[in-house]
Amino acid sequence: MNPEDVPNNLWLQVSQKHFRCFRASRVSARSVPSTRKKTVDDLNRRFTFPTNHFDFVHSRLLATGLNRSRWPSYLRDVVRVLKPGGWAQMVEIYFNVQSDNGSITDEHALRKWSTKYLSALEDKKDLRIGSKLRTLMADAGFVEVDTKMIPLPLSAWSTGWFFKDPWEITVTDSLISDLRMKGIGESNHENAQQLLQSLALYPLTQRLHMPPEVFTSLVAQAQREAADPTLKAYFPL
Repeated sequence: MNPEDVPNNLWLQVSQKHFRCFRASRVSARSVPSTRKKTVDDLNRRFTFPTNHFDFVHSRLLATGLNRSRWPSYLRDVVRVLKPGGWAQMVEIYFNVQSDNGSITDEHALRKWSTKYLSALEDKKDLRIGSKLRTLMADAGFVEVDTKMIPLPLSAWSTGWFFKDPWEITVTDSLISDLRMKGIGESNHENAQQLLQSLALYPLTQRLHMPPEVFTSLVAQAQREAADPTLKAYFPL
């Protein structure tokens, strides 16, 4: 099944075929649908799946897991296990907090959080991999490669101008986009609040040796700033 033949990427919902989910670490799922088989694998090693095995590969949020040097061979593995005419979707977040109105400065806790988080991992992980995927995928053998950066709001501030060029927006389109993006920000708010603590805990306290009380204070202020709609904070997705 070609994903482009089904609107709004609903092809997995309507497909009767089984699909497989594999993780880089052991995480217990609350429920596993009968059409899904879960596998634990080390993605820093060569895929164990046979050649021409999958119709579609969805890869998401691996920048903090894959080693920097693994990406070229990882993408070649994806090409190898795809059937002829198969598709791949890659989704990565660049955890460098930005502001849509430029109001976040170096003095803000969100900027300090990002700077310290990136510096703690940059020797082993390529946290900017999202901006390099187009070239790396083409080098790996993919064709018809298309990339898009979508600002992921950390609270419900967005007006939805990210998805269309300004000269293409009509009043109706703008209203629809506004509602969708505001909902995305609302849904992502709690996730962002938890992520600012959980994602940075090991890198900042263990790799940068930040004292626990300093870490707690930094995260608390970053969480308050992430929830402030006037700062219009987002992660590039």
